[in-house]
Amino acid sequence: SLETFSAEKTIVSELEWLAPDGSVVLEETREMTFVEPPPSPGSVVQIDLETTLSATDRAVVLDFCHGLDDPGTEPYGGVRWSAHADVAMDGSATYRFPNDAFPGNDPGVLEIRRASGIPWVIQTFPHNGTRYSVHQMDHPDNPFDTHWSAYRSDGSSGTFFDATLAAGDPLTARCGFYVARGPLLSDSVYNTVYKDYANRA
Repeated sequence: SLETFSAEKTIVSELEWLAPDGSVVLEETREMTFVEPPPSPGSVVQIDLETTLSATDRAVVLDFCHGLDDPGTEPYGGVRWSAHADVAMDGSATYRFPNDAFPGNDPGVLEIRRASGIPWVIQTFPHNGTRYSVHQMDHPDNPFDTHWSAYRSDGSSGTFFDATLAAGDPLTARCGFYVARGPLLSDSVYNTVYKDYANRA
């Protein structure tokens, strides 16, 4: 349960990416650290994600988010947050973006499919009578341009990037998630959360 936060925990997963022939093309070490959230109203938890990808015996090109440019296909790829299944059923997810990037935006008005240069995006949705928000943050030290996909009403949103991984040359990507319940807060709060994350991770 995430009703309260008690102590920092880290989950480490070792993964293999397989080609159609069953050979391993990428090895991944994924760390998810659950840290004490900021002292903001409604805070639940903050999750720091760090993943390191290593090509095994050949170069691997990451340059595609499945379905992004196909109007008949919903995109999947990269680092995505998926809300509760009820959100997907009723299509109640909306998004908010930094006002300095998109002045005057309101949740549910603006759609982003391949925007870059944005430090954070918020997905917000109701569930069991309570509104939740997920503040996804791109780490400023990532060695690539992060692209955002944040428009789907079913509660699936996130980031992806273009990169070429040479064999034996690992790439590390980082992002953060700040989860809260209650109404959305001001940009100044989210910018502070982002700054704290960027300086800590």
